[in-house]
Amino acid sequence: MKKPIITISLVVWNGRQYLPQCLESIVNQDFQDFELLILDNGSTDGTREYLADLDAKKYKIAAIEYLPKNIGFAAGHNSLFRQAKGEFVLCLNQDVDLGKNYLLEIVAFFIKNPHTGSAAGVLLQPRNEKRIDPSTALRVDSAGLKIFRNRRIAEIGVAEERPKEVFGVSAAAAVYRMAALKDVAEKENGKDCFFDEDFFSYKEDADLAWRLRHRGWQSFVLPVSGAHIRSAKAEGDSQIKAIFGRAKKSALANFNSQKNHLFAFVKNDFLRNAIIDIIPVLWYELRKFIYIILFEWRTIPAYFVFMARLPKMLKKRRKILAGSFASSNEMRKWFE
Repeated sequence: MKKPIITISLVVWNGRQYLPQCLESIVNQDFQDFELLILDNGSTDGTREYLADLDAKKYKIAAIEYLPKNIGFAAGHNSLFRQAKGEFVLCLNQDVDLGKNYLLEIVAFFIKNPHTGSAAGVLLQPRNEKRIDPSTALRVDSAGLKIFRNRRIAEIGVAEERPKEVFGVSAAAAVYRMAALKDVAEKENGKDCFFDEDFFSYKEDADLAWRLRHRGWQSFVLPVSGAHIRSAKAEGDSQIKAIFGRAKKSALANFNSQKNHLFAFVKNDFLRNAIIDIIPVLWYELRKFIYIILFEWRTIPAYFVFMARLPKMLKKRRKILAGSFASSNEMRKWFE
């Protein structure tokens, strides 16, 4: 049997209301040489029953896996990535509606640019939060990931009309070259882990973007679009807004976000660059820590988890830096 060009990895969790449009946007792609892998992360809202009734042939479903509990975004996609037969893999959120030419344009770009490890289109935030509709988009939700000198990583909020190289791409609708994923995979219990499963959820795409950069893989955002109903972009460029924007997020999101921010920094940053930017890094972390102490007590355990897993992160760091093709100066060009 001929292998598909691209595998679509769809991890769902209590996403019954979003799935019809997400799946229809997949079926209606101009590019049809794909397979669809689905993992249900312990949904309790009728998602499992909905998935069980899908026409596997219509949606080109190669496999559906049902889990009794949520194992996290990272572990869920890793499980599907390991089953993928495609040369490329689309990591897709359940609340994303892809434009018809999304796969066609991105696959064509990959073929023409062999050093590209990841690429994505521009994700738009729709007006109606109960329905995904690119035509009613108010603003750019993500046009890639950027990193600041204080090591905060944020979504880019301005789209361009031509391919643009960026630090990394949002995993809400990111396409990765499988060879690049295997190149940066970390081993856990003898298995390849493309996203770091210690992250569980949140910022695993930032860590992966950093690791791809270490190995010399490029990342691009292309002028194709989709809609992302649950916005990832809340704070913009302002550090103060980033800190106080945490109040809009769930306690679990803030816990994982802070823990994983520290994990990614420790794993990937060159010591020389960290020393150069020590003042903006410490100033940002201090303000955030004060906010957490005063207003966000449930995030405090993130620091204890970070310290408990610090030896493991340092071990991963040694492997990442030992295999890095990038110099500290080359990495610095991405710090704004």
